[in-house]
Amino acid sequence: MQLSESNSGKIRLFTELGTAIFHTPSKLFSFEELVDLSLGSNTFRGFHRVDKAKKGSGEICRSVLRRSKNLIISEVNRAESELDLHRFSCSIAESLIEALRSNIRPSQLSSFNKIRKPIDIVIEHMVAMGEDFQEARDKNIDLLFLPLEGRKKGQSLLFDILE
Repeated sequence: MQLSESNSGKIRLFTELGTAIFHTPSKLFSFEELVDLSLGSNTFRGFHRVDKAKKGSGEICRSVLRRSKNLIISEVNRAESELDLHRFSCSIAESLIEALRSNIRPSQLSSFNKIRKPIDIVIEHMVAMGEDFQEARDKNIDLLFLPLEGRKKGQSLLFDILE
């Protein structure tokens, strides 16, 4: 794929901005703040409850992440490769699937992307802005799995460059 000079310049700008944002965050957040603030309701829109009176997927996911706090901090800081981070994220995904079985329709738990999206988002935010992840920040930024959403009207620049 040949990039135009214009797109090449945009990629360079994205890289410079991303480097500044990820490597030198202006504010650091606690693990709990990141679990609470990183995931919006749209992240869980595709999970449908069996019983509306019981906990939904967002609450269940945050609970799994909070219970796994020490493990997450340790494993993310220790990861040396994309494979390390992927394997660890898959183990958290297994815990999340098991917890979601309590009130989410089983047919919705088989999508890899749907399950991994909240995990990848939280880990990305933790590495980028977490006070517990100083050790991981510089070495793990390039290892992160960043979920890309579909095109949004007026926001297709990244997708145009990637095509």
